[in-house]
Amino acid sequence: MKFIKPQIILGLCLSFFAGGIAAQSNGPNGVVKVIYFDFESFIVKPEFEGAIKEHAQFLLANPQAKVTIEGHSEARGGYEYNLSLAQKRAKAVKVLLLKFNVHVNQIEAVSFGFTKPAAQGEDEVSFAKNRRVEFFYR
Repeated sequence: MKFIKPQIILGLCLSFFAGGIAAQSNGPNGVVKVIYFDFESFIVKPEFEGAIKEHAQFLLANPQAKVTIEGHSEARGGYEYNLSLAQKRAKAVKVLLLKFNVHVNQIEAVSFGFTKPAAQGEDEVSFAKNRRVEFFYR
């Protein structure tokens, strides 16, 4: 039986995380990449419309760029309900991008429900951080 040295595992982990960071940075610089939602809502708040418009402008200027819009929810409620709510959030952001003339082939909207929380707490601050849509460029 062969064992892998801890240094090799650490190096692989660091390169994996560095790759993820690089992939995330391929969008418009200085633009918010997380859109937050109210409790049980999939309506985009007016304060985030400008950021979504900047993402649209970036995608229009870079027709080879593609974005995945990940919808998320907090853990209160059932699995199916939260998966559906998170999908509606992702779709709401996608609809705005399409309204700004982004080509449909540049956008993928997916839902993770409450399976990938941004915050682990059981308090309102943590719940609010988990009600979100995130932009990931590829």
